[in-house]
Amino acid sequence: MIADQLVDFFHKEIKTDDECLDEHMQRSEVASMMRV
Repeated sequence: MIADQLVDFFHKEIKTDDECLDEHMQRSEVASMMRV
């Protein structure tokens, strides 16, 4: 549930197409942190 909230946060904070890759990287980092 927390991961979903973080994804929603990134979706709201990052809206520009130029930062789509940055968003993907942040999601990957969050996913890695959640696994640890």
